[in-house]
Amino acid sequence: ALPIFKALEKLHDNLTMSQDCSFKFLGELIGRICLAGQAERMFTILLPALENWLKKSPLWNRICARLITGIPDSSMEHVSEGLLKIADDPSLISKLFGDSVLTNSKLKYLLTSKFLLMRSYSNMNVLYNIIGYLSGCKHRHLLVEVLHTLFDIWGDRSAIKHTTYDQHFYVTCAVVLSFGHLNIEEKKSEKYELLNKLLVGVQSHLESPLEKVQHLGMVVGECVTSSLEPNGEKLAFGYVEDDDTKLLKSLSKGPQERMDLRNAGKRNELNVESKGNDKLTTEESSSA
Repeated sequence: ALPIFKALEKLHDNLTMSQDCSFKFLGELIGRICLAGQAERMFTILLPALENWLKKSPLWNRICARLITGIPDSSMEHVSEGLLKIADDPSLISKLFGDSVLTNSKLKYLLTSKFLLMRSYSNMNVLYNIIGYLSGCKHRHLLVEVLHTLFDIWGDRSAIKHTTYDQHFYVTCAVVLSFGHLNIEEKKSEKYELLNKLLVGVQSHLESPLEKVQHLGMVVGECVTSSLEPNGEKLAFGYVEDDDTKLLKSLSKGPQERMDLRNAGKRNELNVESKGNDKLTTEESSSA
């Protein structure tokens, strides 16, 4: 990654002096590295550097964004997948992708279809980053479109029957997370269509012979109806909570819940570090 860092810094210097520069070679290089199966490894090193550069100046913002959006279509899937897995903040994805989802058909297909409907990831960063990015102000119509498509797939009896539980759970997570990112106006305008799709979907899940699948329908039904009709009668099913149902309820609360979880994680890390320092101080005192 060091040669890539130096090349980007050289590009920055040249652009500062108003010299013409090409990002083609770097884009192709990053694409080839990702195609070779090293995307996560590379972005574990490269992404923190990009994040630091993005904070420095508008020029660095344009350089980093152009580097990623200029990746050839042939390797865009591997590059974007690696980014989505490693980035822990959707705002970073927004800075790197910009509004290219509106103009790049390949990226649009990946973010609104393939990564949501044809793949499943245990790494929840992928869903958080995709939905968080699509909820950006210029992309919100895509978020609503994606939610309707996800609801159609989620409630389809044939899809429920012929997909694995893990795949269907992933789609369910995408449904509740997308719904959690809707604003008040969107919930009002989409309310009746979403409720109709929800009723069909819940019924399809309750008809499944698998208890875990039934529970998915119950949780989504509870979360969506309580949000669309906050003053209405609460829908409540009888089921035993497990890790899957707890995760779905957390996702349904939208971006604020993720922020709270991240802040809690940082607080825990600080507490652990503080306790470690206290212990070290005590041991040093005892030794003295």
